[in-house]
Amino acid sequence: MPFPEFITYVETTVLNLKEKFVRAWTNKVLHLGCRTTKIVESAHGVLKKYLRSSVGDLASCWDEIDKMLAVQFGEIQGSFGRNKTVLEHTYKNIKTMRELEGYVSRRTLKFIYDELKRSKTFAFDREDCGCVKKTSYGSPCACIIAMKSNQKLPLVLDDIYPHWKRLSLQGEDIDDDFSVMEEWNGIQERLKTPLQYETLHQRDDASNSIFGNHKFVSTLKKGGNQGST
Repeated sequence: MPFPEFITYVETTVLNLKEKFVRAWTNKVLHLGCRTTKIVESAHGVLKKYLRSSVGDLASCWDEIDKMLAVQFGEIQGSFGRNKTVLEHTYKNIKTMRELEGYVSRRTLKFIYDELKRSKTFAFDREDCGCVKKTSYGSPCACIIAMKSNQKLPLVLDDIYPHWKRLSLQGEDIDDDFSVMEEWNGIQERLKTPLQYETLHQRDDASNSIFGNHKFVSTLKKGGNQGST
């Protein structure tokens, strides 16, 4: 057997860890694009540039780390601002993505755009998708986008993993007293009125927003306007 030492090294070292870095396994778990230690090593390299020496005292190291974090904070804030305000012309007329721009990261929009193009390839089938973007990145994959397009429905924020919707370093304040019960009760009372034409369409719109693509108008029309005045 040629190169026996190399074969032994691979069998005893690499193969034991194959599920940690080989795409056949990593594509089946949520990793958000982080499959190696590159990000950590890069951050460590930046820190060493600021420290410059390994013999500094606590005070000087503290000051340098504080400067580094301030710069990184500014860069992150700037990135969030661009995600909110800089709109890509490429996505302007794509109805499937119209509700996402300005609310998710630009990287996610690129993921979705690439999957949208893949979903339009000749003879695309759900079996060909693989759903890697959905499983590993938390972003809609080609088969989900194709389904939405066929139903003429846009992608919504609920289709995106929370990581990609984080465009602020500040947490959102949650009002413990927040409730929409008053509005919901008002809607129910309004829809109890006789089934006029406008009300039928209101029910249809309400059912679409709550249940998706279910249509109640046709069902109500088949039964006629019984009970109407």
